[in-house]
Amino acid sequence: MSLPPFSGVEEFKIKVPIPIVKALILGWRGVPANHEDEVALRIAMGILNNDNSTGYLDKLAVDGKIMESRALNLSMNEAGVVGVLTVPKLLFQSYSGAKKLVMHEIDRVKKGDFSDEVFNSLKLEQKRNYIKNLENIDSRAQKCCLCFLKEKAGMNILMKLRR
Repeated sequence: MSLPPFSGVEEFKIKVPIPIVKALILGWRGVPANHEDEVALRIAMGILNNDNSTGYLDKLAVDGKIMESRALNLSMNEAGVVGVLTVPKLLFQSYSGAKKLVMHEIDRVKKGDFSDEVFNSLKLEQKRNYIKNLENIDSRAQKCCLCFLKEKAGMNILMKLRR
C-alpha cells in the first residue's frame, strides 16, 4: 500500500469545545523509521523543543510571545509525521500571529541558525535518552522487538548518533 500524493500543504480546522483556549496544529510528512534522515530530523526537533526547555519554541513561551508550543516527530514503518502544536496567548493573539512566530523559528532551524555547542549538546541528549530507555524493561523489550523485526533498526540509530 502506498501513500497518497501530498501537495505540501493541507489545512483543516477542528473545533474543540473548550472556551477561551485556542490551539493551532501544523503538520508535515516526516520520514519513515530507519530513514537516513531520521536522526537529523530528531536533532532538528530538539533544537525547537528539548528536555532542558532551551529550544526555539520553548523560548517563545518563556518570553511570553505565545502561551505554549510543542514539536512532535513520529517515524513509523511506512511514513512519518512532524507536527507543531501551538497555543496562542489567551487574549489578543491571532492564529496567524502565533503561526508567524513559530514559522520564523522553524525557518531558523532550516537555515542552520544554531551553534555547534547546541548541536553537540542535542546529540549527547539523544544518546543519553537512548541509553536511559534501555534501563526500562518495557523500552528494552520494544528495542529488542524492533531489532528483530526491522533489521538492525535500533543499532542503526545508535551508530548514526555515534558519528
